[in-house]
Amino acid sequence: MAVRKRADAPPATEEELEGKKLIASMVRESVIKECLKGLIAFPLVVAGGSLVWWCSKWHGSIVWFAGITGLVIVAVGFSLAEGLIESLINKNLAKEIAVLIKEGAMKFQMKEWMKAFLGFLSIIGGIGLLVTAWEQADYYVPDWALYCVGILLFTGGVTFFWTRSTFYKS
Repeated sequence: MAVRKRADAPPATEEELEGKKLIASMVRESVIKECLKGLIAFPLVVAGGSLVWWCSKWHGSIVWFAGITGLVIVAVGFSLAEGLIESLINKNLAKEIAVLIKEGAMKFQMKEWMKAFLGFLSIIGGIGLLVTAWEQADYYVPDWALYCVGILLFTGGVTFFWTRSTFYKS
């Protein structure tokens, strides 16, 4: 059988590299723009709904103006959220976000001491939340939520150190 040799691709020219960088920056800008629209949508919906609820306690013609304004704000928030959800469902934005995350992961490699510090911090934070829930200092947050988050943090930190131990590798 004859074996074909691959033809080596010619090295990229200066213009091709600049073109790729330009495309990457355009993709980055469009992803940031779409994500910011989605982030703005949530506060708009909350603010509009709060305005409608707040003005429902008033009397007079100001109720109509404030209510309509609140509904317009909610509608704008929903339209921004709809655009973000549509682009995520189409998988265009999701693919672009995945590519940008991979690029960022390639650029930033966390040092081992940073990982160990975060594992230790996770264990300490988990123990702190468990103690807080145990002491019934759950005025703002229900105790079950403190238990869940505390257990997740604690087990995440322990798992980090366990996977690097000699017991795990043997």
